[in-house]
Amino acid sequence: MVPLGDLLTKHEDWISLDPDTDYRQITARLWGKGLVLRGTLKGADIAASSQNRVRAGQFLISKIDARHGAFGLVPEDLDGSVVSADFPTFDVHTDHVLPGLLRWISKTSWFIALCRKASEGSTNRVRLKESRFLSQEIPLPPLHEAIHRYRGFRLDRNCDPIGDRVFDDVTGVFLAPHTQTQMAVVDERHSSIAMSCQIHDTLDVI
Repeated sequence: MVPLGDLLTKHEDWISLDPDTDYRQITARLWGKGLVLRGTLKGADIAASSQNRVRAGQFLISKIDARHGAFGLVPEDLDGSVVSADFPTFDVHTDHVLPGLLRWISKTSWFIALCRKASEGSTNRVRLKESRFLSQEIPLPPLHEAIHRYRGFRLDRNCDPIGDRVFDDVTGVFLAPHTQTQMAVVDERHSSIAMSCQIHDTLDVI
């Protein structure tokens, strides 16, 4: 088990907003659906004098909706976008984890449960606590093993992270729904990862 703090480092690149410059803003879709463009606004139309500039490949999470699966890796087309302090952003230690594997793990129901555990507050004011989030542990194989095991896997980025079908790459089939728990381990080769997403898109290995 590896603490998220060993895989992620807080990124801060706060810039003063120019009133006449256009800035792209990011929003995080719920239930592991990833990050998308929220819109483009002039600096004068943003209710803040400064925001955090993010880069492609970083892991971004919504403090408010982390417990609902609002997070993801910043895609290339959103490189240089800006976010408020409500969206903590982290550099990914690619010498410890494959970005694509982290994206995959973050789509699972147990990762969302982990974020729920790291959030606190009253009913409508529940927010992620960064220190608690980074102290949470996830199962992760050593990098060289991950490259060997998962390089051939294909992941559907639009899959339902709450789905309960489990993929067995040994047999190449999906186990029937409702016959396994979402946390089921397929076999000893996958004892570190609970697989709950249908697989279509090749994992990034850089």
